[in-house]
Amino acid sequence: MCGIFVALANRATPHLTPFFHLQDHRGPDENAILFESPLALGHQRLAIQDLSPNGSQPMRTPDGRFTIVFNGEIYNHLDIRRQLLSHVSFRGHSDTETLLHTFATLGLDALPKLNGIFTFAVFDKRSQKLTIARDPLGVKPAYFYSSNDEFFLASELKSLAFLPGIDKSLNHQAISNYLTFLWSPGEQTPFAKIKKLEAGHFLEIDLTSFSGSVRPQQYYELPFSGERTSFRSTDDCVDQLDSLLQQTVKRQLLADVPVGFFLSGGLDSSLLAAIARKQIGESFRCYTIGNPNEGGPHGKTSDGFVDDFTYAQKVAQSLDLDLQVVDGNHEVLDHFDEMIWHLDEPQADVAPLHVRNICRHARSLGDIVLIGGTAADDLFSGYRRHQAESLERFLSWIPTPIQSALRSLGGYLPNTNPTARRAKKLLLQLGKQSLERAAGFYTWLDKSRVAKLFDRSIQCELKDYDPSNCLIQSLAKIPDESSLLNQMLFWDLKYFLADHNLNYTDKMSMAEGVEVRVPYLDLDLVKFACELPINLKMRGKTTKYILRKVAERYLPHDVIYRPKTGFGGPVRKWLVDGKLDVRFRNLQQHGFEKVFDTNAVNDLVQATKRGETDGSYSLLAVLAVDSWMNQFMGDGSAKIRRLVTTAA
Repeated sequence: MCGIFVALANRATPHLTPFFHLQDHRGPDENAILFESPLALGHQRLAIQDLSPNGSQPMRTPDGRFTIVFNGEIYNHLDIRRQLLSHVSFRGHSDTETLLHTFATLGLDALPKLNGIFTFAVFDKRSQKLTIARDPLGVKPAYFYSSNDEFFLASELKSLAFLPGIDKSLNHQAISNYLTFLWSPGEQTPFAKIKKLEAGHFLEIDLTSFSGSVRPQQYYELPFSGERTSFRSTDDCVDQLDSLLQQTVKRQLLADVPVGFFLSGGLDSSLLAAIARKQIGESFRCYTIGNPNEGGPHGKTSDGFVDDFTYAQKVAQSLDLDLQVVDGNHEVLDHFDEMIWHLDEPQADVAPLHVRNICRHARSLGDIVLIGGTAADDLFSGYRRHQAESLERFLSWIPTPIQSALRSLGGYLPNTNPTARRAKKLLLQLGKQSLERAAGFYTWLDKSRVAKLFDRSIQCELKDYDPSNCLIQSLAKIPDESSLLNQMLFWDLKYFLADHNLNYTDKMSMAEGVEVRVPYLDLDLVKFACELPINLKMRGKTTKYILRKVAERYLPHDVIYRPKTGFGGPVRKWLVDGKLDVRFRNLQQHGFEKVFDTNAVNDLVQATKRGETDGSYSLLAVLAVDSWMNQFMGDGSAKIRRLVTTAA
């Protein structure tokens, strides 16, 4: 897991080095940048496989034709060596060298062979072509900027944002996305001209004819084909899934450095830890957040989630694991701006800080790789919105006049407790078409209310913009999938996961020099899950049904069937208690473009405090955007000087 930097420009000279160094935290072991005008290829190394100089980058083939910079892991690289590269004399045993020779042998046909997480750039000196690709599920980030005859790409947006002469116009649609979803789906970032290279896409640039225009091309789509795998019995399905999980855990334990595990005490991370414990045959360290900074009756938080800590203790004890408890009582708001800096995007979620704290502690103990349970909810249907979808056939039977009446009733439900908030959100979706209703489960605030938070000039620009349309229109990519649950899982995997969970997991772990792996996104496992019969994902109100049946072979019953938990902070309580008031008073004091109507923001703050509405997370997103503008809209010279001095 590393950082990469690519520049194609007449100014691809050592003057770019300070911007490359803005992501040095991604590679604490080594960094290097190669200049071959008009091209520069930079790499920050976090050494995981082959710790010797044989794994250093940029890496070239022996004949000097191909050069690669690569961030990520190729979990099946040893299989690729045996099956496709028996003719190659390898210098070392890194997956980088495997990837380099695979591309040199197959070109773009290498992409379907790769089972891993990656962003890489390969330059073919003979053909003068530069190829860049991002992994199928978007685990590893990539941002790019192109204009006139220049192109830049980096693992982190901050390495592009301060390049001299870059167009830093804001993307108001993207900002609306952050306020609506807390993340921005697809290629959009807060900058109009800096884009994300989407998951499963590649770029191919011919240096001999490049004029500044690039067009990402797709090489992978989630396999929601409408087809369902037939199993002889539920036990047969359990056997197959168990085998796949064992295979993917074995693949992802491959490392030349110590490996630890996240252990929340929930089903997903606990199951992976249990499988690994059986395979390894001895104890290992796992990490959890303890002493959460809020509590409630019956071990629940104010958001209605069950406290994790006691379950993490139970799992660790049953598996004889070394449970490391990381203090969760940090003053989250004191680190809010630093969090936004590392995220590169204004994501209004405090869960990233917990990820960073765990990774910091793991690094201090020598665990350089952590394995976590991210993506099981997105594959097998684990969110409350999936349970709400199971009500769809009943909702469709309700006559339209009654739906309208229930929707009106929903507006009067209080926002002061979790159950009422969730019921209100469901009722307010009545009267809509099923897809529109499903998309509504991803939003935190109605689009009309979001629009009113913007300055009047921007309101006019966004008049016809509906963030949810991105989700609904994307279903054209899986035209044969008719299940509404699978359509929602498509949104979860393609957008919510890639643009929210995976982004913050990567950025906050790499801020501490730790690699996080996500076994549930093994491509074989993804294909299996996409083709599962619906009743093996959601059965009645039981989410992740088939995964729970596998877990019965490994874990205590009360861990498997415990209620869903959250991994964030008491945002609503902070707002009501006035802990965010100072930030709202200082809103838009940075002197950049006026984005928000401060009166409208204050009106929503007061309405939320009175319990008339719940705008807490969208309001936190307003603060996230403000923090992002403070840090990313200037020239960044002071921060660049400080970081480069530190790196030196």
